[in-house]
Amino acid sequence: MSFYSPSRNIFDHVSYRHDFPEELMCDVCTKPVVLAQMATPCGHSFCGFCVEELGKTGGPISCPMCRQRVGQFCKNIFACKALSTFQGECLGCKATFTIDMAKHHVNNCPEMEMICSHCTEKVKRGDTSFHSDRCVMKEVHCVCGIRLKQKDIDAHKEDSCSWKKISCPLNCKDMIERYLLPSHTLQCPAALTLCPIKGCGTHLRRGDVEKHIEANQPRHYRLLKEDRRDILWRVKEMSFLLQNQDESRHVHNINVVNMKEGEAVQFMKTGLPNSVTVKFELVDPAV
Repeated sequence: MSFYSPSRNIFDHVSYRHDFPEELMCDVCTKPVVLAQMATPCGHSFCGFCVEELGKTGGPISCPMCRQRVGQFCKNIFACKALSTFQGECLGCKATFTIDMAKHHVNNCPEMEMICSHCTEKVKRGDTSFHSDRCVMKEVHCVCGIRLKQKDIDAHKEDSCSWKKISCPLNCKDMIERYLLPSHTLQCPAALTLCPIKGCGTHLRRGDVEKHIEANQPRHYRLLKEDRRDILWRVKEMSFLLQNQDESRHVHNINVVNMKEGEAVQFMKTGLPNSVTVKFELVDPAV
């Protein structure tokens, strides 16, 4: 952050006696020739500020007074020494000093008004550090890596900062960084899920699954037993088909094939020679 003076002319900030000698006045701005420079060969004197402005025109410089081409500017030692005998007063802090020290004072006076380069607010030089920390237009870095104006940081953190901790939208009472929300919902105890026991079909909060399983053990045991039996029958069906594939191509009708005591298989050949429909039935051993 930087600050600049609303006026670069020293004597917009410094007062001096009204009867100031004319020979010590700048021929262009008619102010005391602080940092006096003399044009050669014509000999007209100008203050350092006006010489700096003349240099910005580019190309050859002509003397503003006589229009002669200026070979170079050199320090006017006589004028600089003469200025040290006259007093000036700061319009800001009211301090007094010799005119030759006017620029030094203006560049360091704590009461001098400066303009903030970000918000254009006028600030005393002594308060620039304080203002730098609080300027609403100062660029700041959010923890998420984004650069933005200080005035926008609070709204950014509230609405879109990926590192801002927010309460879980599923009301599990956890506080999560916004960017972790998708992964949190995959394990959030408040998220709805289906009972892991096949056939149960109950929808409940993920955090209540263990309690639900314990409370419904008899029913879940029955469902697991039925599921296991179905799996065993499917395995036996596939095993039987693989073992009897070749033989079944030459058999037209088979009524019952005993696989184990208490179990029977009934199937019929239908359609094309290689197409077989098989049906398994569980037979009570007591029958």
